[in-house]
Amino acid sequence: MFIMNVIASFESNMFVEITLQKLKENNVEDNQIVIIEMEMNTEEKHILDTMYLSNGISLFDGMAAWAVVGTTLGCIYGSVNRLGPIIIGLSGAILGAVVGFLLDLMINKRKKQKWKLKGTNKKNYDMLLIIKCSSKHEVKNIASICKNNNAVSLGVNQ
Repeated sequence: MFIMNVIASFESNMFVEITLQKLKENNVEDNQIVIIEMEMNTEEKHILDTMYLSNGISLFDGMAAWAVVGTTLGCIYGSVNRLGPIIIGLSGAILGAVVGFLLDLMINKRKKQKWKLKGTNKKNYDMLLIIKCSSKHEVKNIASICKNNNAVSLGVNQ
């Protein structure tokens, strides 16, 4: 028996309604259609990366870079200081790491605010539309209807 699923995603509820109307005009029954409304993920992102998860926001890179700068400057200027280059270099590393952490934290906080502002201006309702088809001709017909009604993405599953 030939059964395939056409899966289309839409940004707006309006496009889904128009597509459903066109599908019903083309004799697609209600029991062939599944509609899934996708929820936006509102969980906070992890700040620190792990070995298995990296979200692109790494506070360690800035800490390491500024610690190297602090160590270098501490060793250079510590050679003329009474405490010596080792103690001043280590304190420069600690101070540089703190400065790098704070700078990365401020930069990531600003990026996060920009991302939140971009997300609040849009009112996207991501919707998935899954249609069961019984012939290749029906798959092509339904796929063209979805494409013509602004489907963001389209897939066919056997």
